[in-house]
Amino acid sequence: MWLASLRCSRSSRRASKRFRQVYPDGWLISILREPFGWYASVKHRAETDEKTKRSAKKRLYGGFDEVEAAYLDNIKSFHANRELFGDRYIELDYEALAADTEETVRALAERIGLDWHPTLTRQTFNGRSIRPNTSFTGGRKSVLSEEDVARIGDGPMMAAYRTLRP
Repeated sequence: MWLASLRCSRSSRRASKRFRQVYPDGWLISILREPFGWYASVKHRAETDEKTKRSAKKRLYGGFDEVEAAYLDNIKSFHANRELFGDRYIELDYEALAADTEETVRALAERIGLDWHPTLTRQTFNGRSIRPNTSFTGGRKSVLSEEDVARIGDGPMMAAYRTLRP
């Protein structure tokens, strides 16, 4: 059994198709984050980049419109992967994974036929512990302005998210 987690983007849709062809019995697992938390993370990263004078070439997005477009593209990829992988596609909820890692991962392991082991709750690479690949673990309220909340809550990001999590 092969297991993969691919970042949702245009190029990863092509990779998803290739993965499906090579590993027809493989699983694709995507982690879905609601748009408020996702944007808070992106905004925090941008603020950190600004403070550290990170090169503009290495920045992920140029502004809210680019962030919104990327989120919407990710949602399109989720839908495409659902169609492509069918019952071998799993969406994990980021908040559930962060709030109750063991319960979420136990359910995942059972679904894909893995024996439970406590190491499944830790981030590892080749059995060695690694640090999380995240730029933000704080509360979104500390980062989002009222304008951000209104723009996300009433805009296309939330509408697209609701197509996956009504």
